[in-house]
Amino acid sequence: YKKAVKEGNVRKDLLRCEPEKREVMTKVIGPRGGKISVGRHELIIPAGALHELKPITATVISGPVAQIEFQPHGLEFHEPVQLNMNYEHCLVPDGWEQSIVYLDNGFKILESRPSFDDDELREVSAWLDHFSGYAVATRTPE
Repeated sequence: YKKAVKEGNVRKDLLRCEPEKREVMTKVIGPRGGKISVGRHELIIPAGALHELKPITATVISGPVAQIEFQPHGLEFHEPVQLNMNYEHCLVPDGWEQSIVYLDNGFKILESRPSFDDDELREVSAWLDHFSGYAVATRTPE
């Protein structure tokens, strides 16, 4: 992890974690909504977020950060969907909060999503409006 940060491959504000096992889950979800769970993470798609049936693929990326990727990339929703990411396998700095961030393929943070951090459950939640790659980052409390 330290070497990856030093080389610029991983940003230091991404939460440091023990690598999870790579897992892939595909489920067809439509106008009635649904839920897809993969590894320790969960995506909840409410009714009305999709207007037609779509195969949704969630992939837990194995590596030094808590990271999940959804496909099809760029899929937009008519209603926000909720992503819950568990970070119980991560090293959490005392007094800091976690948030969900939108990443590009090179670990660059493109956007920090407004997030709710439940430190008792060690889970952070955010509303998403499209699919891409997401990870857990740490930030100072506001």
